[in-house]
Amino acid sequence: MVQLTDREIKIVYLLLNRDDPITIQRLSDIYGVSVRTIKYDLKDLKEWFKEDNQVFQTKPHVGIWLKNELTVRQEIRKQLIGQTGFEYYPAPQKRILQIVFLLSLTDQTVTLQQLQNKLNVSESTMLNDLDKIKENLRTFDLHLKHKDFYGYTLTGSEISIRSYMESSIQDVISKFDIYSVIHLLQLNSNEVTGLLLGLNNEFEYILKRVLTHASRLIDKDNSELDYNDILTISCRLAISIARLSINKPINSYQEINFNDVKLDTFDFQLFKRMFDEYDFPLYQDEYQYVINGGQTIPQDDNLVTLTKLIINEVSEEVNQPFSEDKQLFDSLLSHLMSKFNSKYQFTNEYNPFVKDIKTNYPGLFNALYKVCIKEVSSSPTIVNDSFVSFLALHFMVSEQRIHNNQRKVRVVYVCSTGLGVTNLIQQKIEENIPNIEIAGFTSLIAAKKQINKLKPDLVISIFDLTDLNAPLIQVSPLPTSQDIEQIKNKVANILKVNPDTLKKEPDSSITKIENNASFKKLSREMIMTMFSIYEDVMNLLKYKVSDEYKDALMLHIFMAIHRIKFNEQYKDTNNIQASNQVIKKQLKETFNQYGLDINESEINAILEYVHLSDTRRGQVDAK
Repeated sequence: MVQLTDREIKIVYLLLNRDDPITIQRLSDIYGVSVRTIKYDLKDLKEWFKEDNQVFQTKPHVGIWLKNELTVRQEIRKQLIGQTGFEYYPAPQKRILQIVFLLSLTDQTVTLQQLQNKLNVSESTMLNDLDKIKENLRTFDLHLKHKDFYGYTLTGSEISIRSYMESSIQDVISKFDIYSVIHLLQLNSNEVTGLLLGLNNEFEYILKRVLTHASRLIDKDNSELDYNDILTISCRLAISIARLSINKPINSYQEINFNDVKLDTFDFQLFKRMFDEYDFPLYQDEYQYVINGGQTIPQDDNLVTLTKLIINEVSEEVNQPFSEDKQLFDSLLSHLMSKFNSKYQFTNEYNPFVKDIKTNYPGLFNALYKVCIKEVSSSPTIVNDSFVSFLALHFMVSEQRIHNNQRKVRVVYVCSTGLGVTNLIQQKIEENIPNIEIAGFTSLIAAKKQINKLKPDLVISIFDLTDLNAPLIQVSPLPTSQDIEQIKNKVANILKVNPDTLKKEPDSSITKIENNASFKKLSREMIMTMFSIYEDVMNLLKYKVSDEYKDALMLHIFMAIHRIKFNEQYKDTNNIQASNQVIKKQLKETFNQYGLDINESEINAILEYVHLSDTRRGQVDAK
């Protein structure tokens, strides 16, 4: 079978996520290559699809598209997983990881000749690779030890060796295409196949066994499973098995006290299955390593101090008054508490904006990295590019607030559920009116209680409310230009300024991520995904959503996709009506097909439109 290139694989994924044709010229624009190059790509794709000529369809002056059948598209996704290998790395980087994994998975010395034979390279090439490895290992406090007539060994603490292995696997999985690995987990097959990371054959066999067991367990676990956690736990479990196989435990051989663990959890069941398969006792320290990576967990009472230190030191590094922004302190503290107080410690979170932030805001990124290595941890498995980039997003938002130093009007938004159209109202207002600060969201039921608690300067609501301790502006569910003008005048009145002086200031350099070409590309892809998912959801819900709520639902789904992409999903929202569990599962599967892991709260918010439609129809029938 034809081996597809990285770009050809991406073209297939793009076609999988849309139903309408796309032209060759459009593909040329998206991938930044010539029309001729795209034609060569399409020639390879036709060859790849030749077993079923009806799947890949083309028409002059119309474009190309794939057969719109769910089973066919699922089969294509399975085939793609086997196509994506280790091509993201040039040969030298690939060899370096292979050499370190080879040394990590043996308790014997390895001679230079053995390394040459294993990787099929010359002596000079291998010596050059070994010099680079020595530099790379220093970050993890590891060393490459050489003894004449014996060979090379990897030296350092057990946690350092495992940290290097974990970091390498996570990096490779991200480049491999994290959504492909997630799709593997969702197949719930008897054997996970097609995972070709190119690290080490023996290790990858163990990892496939872990992922196979994880795939079988996912549907049986009723809790909301985070795929970042699942992937991290799976990597650590594979490392644990591999190192124990050469008698390298993380610490002691003390077995688990079953009174201290919950036996029915996903992590314990996965741990037990793998250790039973390899005939190892259930070691306490190995289980703790799988959960927290063997790292020291910061205590709650230290997080406030830690947050202040990070903000103050970054302020000095980049010469910005971040320490004056209380909102930054609150958001950063909340982020760190969530990171360090989760059940699974220091799991790697895939961050699609790492490259953009490192490239366009190197000053902020480097300052944060330096401070986090000093104040948070020197371990690269904790302080890595993803971790630092998520923190950087908080500072980028803060920088925008700092540059707009005029007093802000604190606003509370009110809608039917406290979730739906408030996001649209917020976006429309912030696009047109400066000096707005979100104090909070609330539903109609909880409006008065929340308003009394938050004490805003202004309340914006799609309902008429009375007896409030703040001025009220009632707006349409889809804000009109008159609504915007009314709010602008009210904001100006509260600030005691002329409405004409309320003009949006230009975005600061630190927030102009939109101007980056790769971000624009991501935005285009996100828009295509938004429309595709909306159509799938509407086909699923059929007549359950009344016409008057369809536009609002479309906008809600768009914003939900945006929240998922930016790791800002709703949390702990109440499920007001007991929803059909079958529909919930179907909605989750719909989003999963596009590589989006939607949580329970977001699903409940979408189903609220069904409840509103039912209520509306009941009112009409009653009349």
